[in-house]
Amino acid sequence: MKVNPKGHALISNINNKIEKDNKIGLAVDTANLYKLFIVLGFIVHPKEACLTGKVLDIYNLLRGNH
Repeated sequence: MKVNPKGHALISNINNKIEKDNKIGLAVDTANLYKLFIVLGFIVHPKEACLTGKVLDIYNLLRGNH
């Protein structure tokens, strides 16, 4: 498949602060996923602390970009 970009990738970085157990590698995981999707030819949209409603809004916005 030689089409570039191949699509959009949404990385929703959700850190549940209620449990007070911050995920130590969360930023590293997000950075690694970002790099992976870039190499695969996607346009990447990383978002921090998205709530369910926000994720759906972002999804619908990206979906309308085709």
